[in-house]
Amino acid sequence: MNEKAKKLGAKAAIHFMAVDALDDHPNPLVRSLGPLYGRQAALRAIRSSDVKLVKSLRDKEVLKSRYGIDAAYVPDGVDERLLTAPNKAEEFRSRHNIDGPFVVYVGRLHRLKGIDVLIKAISMAAGEEPITAVIIGPGDQRPYRELADRLGVGRNVAFTGFVSEEVKIGALDASTALVLPSVSNYVEAFSLAITEVWARGKPVAASAVGEVPYGVRHMVNGLLVPPGNPKALADAMLQLVRDRKLGERLGAEGREGVTTRGKVIEELLKLYASYGSGYS
Repeated sequence: MNEKAKKLGAKAAIHFMAVDALDDHPNPLVRSLGPLYGRQAALRAIRSSDVKLVKSLRDKEVLKSRYGIDAAYVPDGVDERLLTAPNKAEEFRSRHNIDGPFVVYVGRLHRLKGIDVLIKAISMAAGEEPITAVIIGPGDQRPYRELADRLGVGRNVAFTGFVSEEVKIGALDASTALVLPSVSNYVEAFSLAITEVWARGKPVAASAVGEVPYGVRHMVNGLLVPPGNPKALADAMLQLVRDRKLGERLGAEGREGVTTRGKVIEELLKLYASYGSGYS
């Protein structure tokens, strides 16, 4: 599309995401051939674009260090209501009959997202504290329910499937923290879930993959753990359950860096204007 636009004399802007992010993919075939394809795709996009945009500092760094491209960094924003909506914690707890502390995962149920790591971590943490994992998002629940049952924590893992924005806000409000246990750079090119939970003033415990360690600073606005390490994740969850003031501090710090979609649009319009008109 951008190549056709350039032939017509129109300027083209491209958002680069997950640049060179297949080198740690668990599938050996993807890990060996993916980087070659990814590099060719990146080079083609670089040649066909006038303005290079990124949503993550990781992609900005990779484009600069490997391709010599200084891309403009414009992160995603959140809906204004995530910053202004009243607390919906009690409404969520009442609807789902949850009394004790829980961590929440928001995203699709995919093996690279590390849902199995989270359930294994819950099996370790639940032996010390009455903690539950609420898993929100679409996907096949069956293998994860079976894993939870095998580990004896079926009652400590709740699946909601897809939920409305209002229910999601309630889950974030009621949670101790958002947990993001992803195991691959590729699936964390940019985590909107982290920005959303920060908008509600809550902390995050996440695997240090992809963009995550560029935005989450350990013990400043969240907790970072090695990917694929249930014990480290369990320890992080227990730390936040036992030290609520730490969670409040981390969440408040994260909230300071949240921007809205309206402000992102303003930033993009200014950026386009600085390069002239005629964009596709």
